[in-house]
Amino acid sequence: MNAGKVVEGIGLCVAGVVFYGVARWQVGNDKYMRRMAESRWWWDRRTVGRLRRGEVSKEEHFDSLIRGQRFLVRWVFTPFIAIFIALALTLAVRGLASP
Repeated sequence: MNAGKVVEGIGLCVAGVVFYGVARWQVGNDKYMRRMAESRWWWDRRTVGRLRRGEVSKEEHFDSLIRGQRFLVRWVFTPFIAIFIALALTLAVRGLASP
């Protein structure tokens, strides 16, 4: 048994679970997401073409941005973290199985 690898694997697993929990909490919290969208407004107003041309309102942009963040966490971040946790658990198991 390689105790260092076991501790490393378990530590990475816990870190992944905590990181995922925080990300899910942030995108699930409407107040936090609204504050994030408002903090980006200055930059987005100058860089997003649809906003510069006046094609979408501030509220429509906020709704779109929040939906996009939730989509990223659900369909990109979740599979990535699942693979990360699986690899961390594999590291812990290999540490247990090593001579």
